[in-house]
Amino acid sequence: MIAEGDFITQIIWFLPLNDGDNFTTKRLLIMYAQIIQFTKMLHTLSRLLDKAQRHAEANKSESAVLLNSCLSPDMLPC
Repeated sequence: MIAEGDFITQIIWFLPLNDGDNFTTKRLLIMYAQIIQFTKMLHTLSRLLDKAQRHAEANKSESAVLLNSCLSPDMLPC
């Protein structure tokens, strides 16, 4: 099954690049596809943060410690 954002992305490439009203249509479709992808990324981030919070609660640690921890010594802002 093709996701809605992927279908819109496929349609974009078949529209003429600079053909009056179609140019505006193509720009709107590109923005719509970007909004779909950004929304997907925000949902993924939300699920990851919820999972990290559940992990912190299960291990009886503060979620702030997990958010402020560094994965490597040279990671900023640590």
